[in-house]
Amino acid sequence: MVPLKKRQRQTLVCSNCKRRKSRCDRGKPACGNCIRLGNRETCHYFIAPSDKGGEGSDSSVESPGGNGVLERWQFVRAQSCGRVDLTAGRTVVFGKRSAVYVAGVLSTDAVRYRDLYLELLSVFSHAAIKKTVSQLHAQAQVGAQESSLPNSMKRVIRMEGEGMLQEPSPYILAKHKKVHQSLVDGFAQSRFEGRQQFADVEEAAKRHLVERYMFLQKVWPAFKKHVLPLVPIYDDRMLYAAAERLYDDYQRRGKFSAKNGDFITVATILLITRLVYLAIRFDKCSIVNVKYNRILELDTEPYAALAYELLPRDKLLRKVTLPQLQCLILLRFHNWCSPMDGDGESLQYSNVLMGTIYACCKEVGASWLCFKNPDKYDFAKARGSNPRFTMTFAEMEAGEVDSANESVVKLYQQIWAVVLHWDRNLSLLTGLEPIIGTSMKPGPISSYNNWYADMLSLDYLKWQLLTRINEDPSEVNLEEVKPIISELRQRLGQFTSESELVFEQELILQLVEISILHAAFIGPTSNISGAEHRRNYQELLERIIHLSGIFITYFHDPPTTTHQYGRFYTNKIVEVAMYRVQQILTGLILRISSACQDQSLKPTLLKFYKNLCSLYFNELGYDYYQVFKRLFEAKVKYKILEQTDNPVFIMLRYLFAEIQNGNMEKMKSQELIGLIYGEYKKLGGEHDFDMMDLWNQIVPTQCEHNVGLNSLFATEIFPTHQYSDYNLFVSFYDYASNKLTEDTSQAAENSISHTPATSIPDLCKAETAPHFDLLEGILDPLDFMTYLDNLPGEI
Repeated sequence: MVPLKKRQRQTLVCSNCKRRKSRCDRGKPACGNCIRLGNRETCHYFIAPSDKGGEGSDSSVESPGGNGVLERWQFVRAQSCGRVDLTAGRTVVFGKRSAVYVAGVLSTDAVRYRDLYLELLSVFSHAAIKKTVSQLHAQAQVGAQESSLPNSMKRVIRMEGEGMLQEPSPYILAKHKKVHQSLVDGFAQSRFEGRQQFADVEEAAKRHLVERYMFLQKVWPAFKKHVLPLVPIYDDRMLYAAAERLYDDYQRRGKFSAKNGDFITVATILLITRLVYLAIRFDKCSIVNVKYNRILELDTEPYAALAYELLPRDKLLRKVTLPQLQCLILLRFHNWCSPMDGDGESLQYSNVLMGTIYACCKEVGASWLCFKNPDKYDFAKARGSNPRFTMTFAEMEAGEVDSANESVVKLYQQIWAVVLHWDRNLSLLTGLEPIIGTSMKPGPISSYNNWYADMLSLDYLKWQLLTRINEDPSEVNLEEVKPIISELRQRLGQFTSESELVFEQELILQLVEISILHAAFIGPTSNISGAEHRRNYQELLERIIHLSGIFITYFHDPPTTTHQYGRFYTNKIVEVAMYRVQQILTGLILRISSACQDQSLKPTLLKFYKNLCSLYFNELGYDYYQVFKRLFEAKVKYKILEQTDNPVFIMLRYLFAEIQNGNMEKMKSQELIGLIYGEYKKLGGEHDFDMMDLWNQIVPTQCEHNVGLNSLFATEIFPTHQYSDYNLFVSFYDYASNKLTEDTSQAAENSISHTPATSIPDLCKAETAPHFDLLEGILDPLDFMTYLDNLPGEI
């Protein structure tokens, strides 16, 4: 019997929702589901692969009017469960008064804008600020001491000051006032000194130059022992000789010589002193070394600002010397470590500075060539140039030049290894494309006993990982990325070093993994099974718990004497990691609060979130300005999550009313608000429309995965009664955050409990609607500070 011949009809599938093209959709450019959700522009059909082609087929059949290559990528994205979109369909570019920068796909900014729950929180906050800023602008009055703080901080200080008068406990009131005033005064003074400009730079250099005995006998030994191993870009003999010569020349002449490179040497001395000061200041070991007390008495706050002024005096943007390059790297290192100027993962300083450093490396000849062909370097032509560079050649016979060449080549190799490591690590931290776009796989390098040189053997793995991510961030193949991370971690474990650099490298790899996992969890669920989605959810919670355990160990287990002076460096990567985990956890709590019927996990996550924030702000908020600046935002977020059963409903309720009243015309251009408003208009303003139904259509969430996950938190990892004496997170801004969230709590009770399907017209007509003009602060600190700083007529 002849078998029946099957029809070979091509199946057209939507690129967004993956639905087959129905008979009703014939002749339409987009499917009905995408039209209903407002995704008409991004919807087009592609030909689904046949069973013979399999899931990995590379066929690229063109649809009418389509591009073959584009169709192929759409097919792979639609069919492969091992791919993840790190961009969420867009590349977010941030802008403020002084900078424009793109959000890296692995950064914390990307976490916030990839998750629509967190983006809704940000949009809601902007809308609330616009209603209150004029009121707070008129009320805020601060003293002269706080005038150097951002204008937004002045308003919070003013609100908190009013609330402290109502505190019932005299002891708590006195302690709170003392802590509040000391932090405000300290950060205000540091910002003033760190940003000051000097009318006479040379006189300022004379005034701030560290005394000869202090630097050579106190600062230098500490730098050589505790700081130089973290940034080994100097030959210690050459640097010490340069400092001695500077002090000798200045004592003899009473002024600095630009021709001899004195200004670069002064900038180097200032930065070294500042880094040693930070290393001693952040020492948390119970064993205190009294010989460093005199260093702690130095006022090092203006040193970095003065170094910025001294560097361009030698025409840095036109030409460069080796000491200038080393000073730039030292400045980059300081920017990462400094509690005030530290740029963290935003890299507003380092991307521009790292590009300058890379250009200077190419100019002086420090590149992969110094490892590939070290014997071909000839520095004989450099003899007689700047003595700060060629002192190795001083008073040498002709036959000794070869050994001098070898020592300078070794210095070049160390500089290149440090620059390469910073470029790769910062790219892994943010997901941005590395500045150094080449790599090689060198053989074993055993002549250094240097961690950076050891890492050169792993650079090709880092470069491969970054290449896989940056080729197409919207199509990251997990089957290619995960083995690279696994091999990188395995190779890293072969090094027996226990330095701060190893700890930082491991934490960066874990941040890469949790960022990719978060993107996979919140991505479209149509391509993965419910079991896989649950695995992602559970692994995300497990990683949050695991990282939190690392943070607790880091802060509560005293460091050994070997590492006690390295915390000024590792604090920054811990701060970045904790802030990212906080953001991810906030999004999870929002999802549970608004889309899940089983909310048994919410109290557990809220308690965990409170403990994590307490650890973050109590350990870092006293010293790091960026952490202190986030304190108000985190406190208000916690109040909103804690006091409302459905925070998404509250935010939608407010935004819908504002759109209907015509108060948010400019915000329609935002994708999320435009989608909400457009969907409402298509519904024709139905009175019985439930706004949560609309939200669940836009952001479909699987919520049946909460069952049984409470067991993950069965073991209490946070210390019992931690910060029972005084908790900065709990106590600080308590009055201000209560004032800003009291009406939100009322809205939750009145609207959610009694009228769960409140219509938009009813919201607009209600005269007794809660006041949302006191919700300032529920937003990203960068936007919060920038918006208020741009107000006219400020001090």
